[in-house]
Amino acid sequence: MSAKPNARFWIHYREGVVKITLRPGETLAFHHGGPSEEGSSHHEEVFEYIEDDEVIEYTVCSWGRDCDGGYEVTQEFVASVYKLASEPERFVDLGDTNWRGESILFHVPPTPDWVRKSSYCYDQYAEQAGY
Repeated sequence: MSAKPNARFWIHYREGVVKITLRPGETLAFHHGGPSEEGSSHHEEVFEYIEDDEVIEYTVCSWGRDCDGGYEVTQEFVASVYKLASEPERFVDLGDTNWRGESILFHVPPTPDWVRKSSYCYDQYAEQAGY
């Protein structure tokens, strides 16, 4: 049985891009959030290298509470460890210019081709209203 490769890939996180390296079986999570003007808001992203399936599972979850009650949105994605740079490199115009009047372009390196596995949405107020 040959050794599984490390998984190396880029993600867009908050205001920039971050290079992730995961060893087989490893999990990495990012979290930010806290109190807001109307209650609380949280966001978490989890990357897990599933060694047996040779995939990266990516879960994104946002949750919190506002004037309408609690809410949660969760999405799960998967990508093969062998296709972690499938989406091409690109430059995105930020709609701003530098001191010379030139457009500022944001570099987005090649990223995984994530395939959606599942998604879930809960809105306490909408549920109570029968939606």
